[in-house]
Amino acid sequence: SHSHNPNIATLASARKMTAASTKHSKRRHSATKEATPLQSNEKFSDMVTILDDQDDMAVLDMPLSIYDSTHDDDKSLSTDENGPPMTSDEATKLHFDIYGRKSMLEEIADERMTALQREIGRIPQTERAALLKAHQNNPVLFESSAHTKIFLQSSSSSEPFDPKEAARKLARYWTKREEMFGERAFSDGAFTSPTYNDYLRYYAKCEKAVLDCELDDTMRSIARDYITCVNTTKLIALDQVIENHAAMEDSAAYLKVVQRRGVIMSDEMKLLFLKREDFFEVKAAARIMAYWKFKKLLFGEEEYHKDVTLDVIDTDRNRFVRLLPETDDSGRTIMVICVNELEKDGWTDNSIGRYYWYVVHAAMERKSCRENGLVVLLNYKGGSRELSEKISSVRQLCRSILFECMPIHFRISHLFLEPSAHWHWWLILSLVSKISSIIQKKIVIHTGNDHQHRREMARYYGIGAGQFPIDLGGDVDLDLTWSVWLEKRRAEGL
Repeated sequence: SHSHNPNIATLASARKMTAASTKHSKRRHSATKEATPLQSNEKFSDMVTILDDQDDMAVLDMPLSIYDSTHDDDKSLSTDENGPPMTSDEATKLHFDIYGRKSMLEEIADERMTALQREIGRIPQTERAALLKAHQNNPVLFESSAHTKIFLQSSSSSEPFDPKEAARKLARYWTKREEMFGERAFSDGAFTSPTYNDYLRYYAKCEKAVLDCELDDTMRSIARDYITCVNTTKLIALDQVIENHAAMEDSAAYLKVVQRRGVIMSDEMKLLFLKREDFFEVKAAARIMAYWKFKKLLFGEEEYHKDVTLDVIDTDRNRFVRLLPETDDSGRTIMVICVNELEKDGWTDNSIGRYYWYVVHAAMERKSCRENGLVVLLNYKGGSRELSEKISSVRQLCRSILFECMPIHFRISHLFLEPSAHWHWWLILSLVSKISSIIQKKIVIHTGNDHQHRREMARYYGIGAGQFPIDLGGDVDLDLTWSVWLEKRRAEGL
């Protein structure tokens, strides 16, 4: 059975993570300007904010890519010659968002780490006691320890990596260290100070570890304890931030919801906001406030505190944004936006904004979206400069809903244009001029034909024909599947 009383070191590590995030946030905040808050003006053209480089966002220096048949796996990761080089952590995150998988070197390192931890669990208890003590005193040991990294890299073309031998060496190292230094071998000063990304990586690996039946009970228990400690510590920190800013105008909508419902947002929902902001509680609190304030502007004083159902949504333009029934190969939810649906009149920014809010929330109901994020397919085929100008304000509205309000990890946007569209450079410039640099680096532009789209999306991005709409060259009839989905939701009162 698993104890729900995590040890002192695990709790201390979680608190250090909170302290590290606060320190990191304050340091970057002093060097950058504040993010633009949502405006209170009721006009949507004024209400929508233009995303700026956020305080704690990693600025990934990748130029906008034009995807074509000569594209290779590393093309989107090239750096801007006029900008600073990316850090390894930034490059890793960008690669994962674009391709849905880590780089080959990162995947090898993860596989070795998993194999190492499994072999540690097979070592007799007496032989690994010192190693487990070190791990319990420093839960991030495997992420930040130079000794662990040395053992993980101990391989060559003639001698491949041996996880069993590496586990034994690591166990012997800590046994000898304890023999030489006693309790001092496990003191705080004996460990390399983890970076904030070390904490994040370890948390992500703990989420996988608790489901890994090949890990022994002790290793899984340490992983469960760490997740519990981080979640608890961060939720307390988030509540404190919200309480400290209760008097601020941006908090009014959230606090009114609390008063009307008589309950505070669930811990599960708060954790989504925390994970969306890499556990930076200040940024998570700002996103929560933006969420409720924006919902109030969309749905009004009498409706915004209620759950949104199709009864209050205009679905006349339901082909504008839809969800594909299947995920991509990385388990990410796919959303398709067809701008031509707004060619005809009969809609307003408010009606489209409410419908978009509803669909994004429906995406968030999916476990695949909450855990793995969202991929967006932007279909501008057959569009025009006039149409792009017509939908400018609603486009900014949708950006703000996704990028500033929702607790969803936006991964990548694929923009599809006609090969001969003479106006597409104007569109590209208008798009990237009003989004943050980090979002710009997650845009891939496709100007080929449907056959090329079908081949390239499957080959590079893990979206096969069975996960891709007919309009863009795939096999999925969204007109049929989406109509059925809407009717089912309506019948269930959702």
